[in-house]
Amino acid sequence: MFRFCGRSRGRPVLVPLCILLWCASAAAGGPRLTLAEVQRLAVQHQPLLEGQSALVAAARERAVSAGQLPDPQLKLGVLNLPVDSADAWRFNRDSMTQSSVGLAQEFTLAGKRRLRAESESLNAAAGDAQFGAMTRAVQRDAGLAYLDLLHPHHAAELVRQQIAEAQRALAATEIAYRSGRRGLADVLAARAAIGMLQDKAAGYAQATAAARENLQRWTGGSPGELPEAAPEEPELPPLPPLAALLGELDRHPEAVAAQRLVDRAAVMARLARKAAQPDFNVEVDYAYRAEYSNMVSVQVGIPLPMFAARRQDRDIAAAQSELDAEQSVRDDLRRRLAAELSSMYRDWEALGGRIDRYGSDVVPPLDGRAEAALAEYRSGNGSFTGVLDARQALLEAQLSLLELRLQRMRTALKLHYFVSGR
Repeated sequence: MFRFCGRSRGRPVLVPLCILLWCASAAAGGPRLTLAEVQRLAVQHQPLLEGQSALVAAARERAVSAGQLPDPQLKLGVLNLPVDSADAWRFNRDSMTQSSVGLAQEFTLAGKRRLRAESESLNAAAGDAQFGAMTRAVQRDAGLAYLDLLHPHHAAELVRQQIAEAQRALAATEIAYRSGRRGLADVLAARAAIGMLQDKAAGYAQATAAARENLQRWTGGSPGELPEAAPEEPELPPLPPLAALLGELDRHPEAVAAQRLVDRAAVMARLARKAAQPDFNVEVDYAYRAEYSNMVSVQVGIPLPMFAARRQDRDIAAAQSELDAEQSVRDDLRRRLAAELSSMYRDWEALGGRIDRYGSDVVPPLDGRAEAALAEYRSGNGSFTGVLDARQALLEAQLSLLELRLQRMRTALKLHYFVSGR
């Protein structure tokens, strides 16, 4: 059996399957399928991110528009035109008849326009932070899909190693059977063991194909465009201490987006209070009167907030309630992120201990048991059933160790979602 050259707790441990796969892949040549490449493609060809980027651009455009005055209005009209008597529909018989052209402009207070522009800017900032959170989530989920491909591929290689050993044992058993030193039961047991291992390998091949198709969602294109070479076991950057990660949660894009929405709600509350300060409009008209003097008119209009208790006060109360709601959402988000981070970090640490235990206290003894059972069988003192049982136990332990290693890798990948600068 393959072993580490180093030691864990002073004892030899089984070489990780990634080394076996690396050797096989290097011999086969061809392009490599790496975690970094999968994450790059996922971000580059992700419709969710493209849509979010478009929403941020729209909010930024609205921020510019919200700070401007309303468009002026051009007014054209005919006033006091007779419709009966002998002067009906005639423009030059009555001194009150006039054709007018005018311009009207509403002047929104500068403070209101500034707050509206600030509100849209904060909305764009929240969208930009959400884009960052979505980018991290896409990288994380694409990485998890990559690890879903890594697991059956590694497991299938382990099974193939066992099939090769079982085939060698079958050949030796058939020779012993023909010479009369072993019974037919041993030959049949060896063949059945190979068949079961081949079926297990077929199951992992099926899972590998399904995982490759699922990975296509993140990389774009078709499953056939993915490299066929063995995926590499990624080397993730080391994780900071838990306390450092918890201290950086306020800088996480999700938390930043929630804070920007709180800031926006606060601006909207200030804008609602400014509604009691009325805007005004100015209108200038020029009137043409046939046969009479032309006229100019100037009007100023100011809204009168006479029923503030029914409108402005209600709007202020509604805006304050929306601010309270956004603050509650932000506080709940912080709690959720902290709980998820702490729970995953504890799992990651616990998995490290379990991996060490399996690598030093479980797999090596079962490896020795399989070798001892085979040696006893060859010397004529052991049974072939004992050999099969020992190999089955070793394979199950190897698969369990593989699952623990990949489970810890999945947890680490999820934890990197919380690392600043990720």
